[in-house]
Amino acid sequence: MAKKIYFVDLDNTLNKFPAVFNEEDLYEEHFFLRAAARDNVVDAVNRLAKEHPVYILSAYPMNSKYAVAEKLEWARRKLENIQDVLLVPEGESKVEAAKVLLNRELCKEDILFDDYTSNLMEWDNAGGKGIKLIHQYNGSGIRWLGERVLAASSADAIYRALIG
Repeated sequence: MAKKIYFVDLDNTLNKFPAVFNEEDLYEEHFFLRAAARDNVVDAVNRLAKEHPVYILSAYPMNSKYAVAEKLEWARRKLENIQDVLLVPEGESKVEAAKVLLNRELCKEDILFDDYTSNLMEWDNAGGKGIKLIHQYNGSGIRWLGERVLAASSADAIYRALIG
């Protein structure tokens, strides 16, 4: 059996954006650095990274002068034992980025932890396994029929959901 490899989204999964912001804010300096950590999710992922390969897989707005550097810095400050941070231009496929990294097609041992249903559905359709983080901004998750975990869950509950 292949070893599980985890890919974890950054925006609104490991961190949380302000309750109110507009698209222009994404291009402002410090927007991504100021994003508050979801401490329970960060704790669960740091624990997971002690036992399994974990990659951060996040999209960035292409026209932002700050997004890439700030996301890398945010991850450096908050995360431990992460294999790497993979940043893909907004609109490009997280599946394709993972396939390039792995040099193979996805399998059920390749797990994406994300809050965005479209990413999870593409991942699942490509042969991987998705787990959705449900929070106050992404609705009830009714389009996603796969595994899910509530953002309000304890770090231990999130960790258990991730390891299955």
